Amino acid sequence: MKVFSGPGFSLLLSLVLALGLGGCASSSVPTVEPTLTPLARAVADLDEAKRLNAEWMVANPLNPEETVSLSRLLAMSRQYQLQEEHRLATFLAEEISKFAKLGIVQALGQANPTPYYDF
Repeated sequence: MKVFSGPGFSLLLSLVLALGLGGCASSSVPTVEPTLTPLARAVADLDEAKRLNAEWMVANPLNPEETVSLSRLLAMSRQYQLQEEHRLATFLAEEISKFAKLGIVQALGQANPTPYYDF
């Protein structure tokens, strides 16, 4: 029984691994870089939602009786960041990002509507 070895085998093995792992890394869903700060991620997500005309109005997480736009929440988050209230700024930024992504999904789902007949 002959065992594969030599420089040709190493090159072939490297090529197979590179092609195989390259397919695992690709994704059809665009994502924001995970190394961004929560505030930068919220800005990027909100910009994409605005581009698709999908900015939501949501209940203010700090005062649920009040309804605010995601842009207003972003301004509040930036204000808390400047006041060194990092925990609150991060919380608001994560909420903005979450709702902006939901708005993006909604806008993409409604981009090409088709008739639906329930028989």
